[in-house]
Amino acid sequence: MLGRRETAWAEAIFAAILPGEAAGLPAFASIDRTVFWRCLAESTGPAFRIGFRAMVVVLTQLPRFHPRWRRPFHALAPADQAAFLAALAGSRRAAARQLVETMKILACFAYLDAAAVRARLDADA
Repeated sequence: MLGRRETAWAEAIFAAILPGEAAGLPAFASIDRTVFWRCLAESTGPAFRIGFRAMVVVLTQLPRFHPRWRRPFHALAPADQAAFLAALAGSRRAAARQLVETMKILACFAYLDAAAVRARLDADA
């Protein structure tokens, strides 16, 4: 679905969206995301795949054009990644806000696909 580089970009975005280890939950980087990526590739249509790739590329490259950051998303410090996402989420442009919201949903799908995350959340229920 995505190449290795684009998958790494998407995972950097997902990791910035989701918290690190908190409340006994594992950090995004520590979970196995293999099943998520396989299911996403096998269960989505061409329009989704094109749109997802476009979202990943836009979110990765957009900070390069901002005078504050001037680097791709994955090259930013964690605080700058958070600031960039917050700026987009608070944008007056609906497309920018929707871009962040859609990636949040996909990040949660990837995170909640991990058995360790589900087990921890089930323990709280």
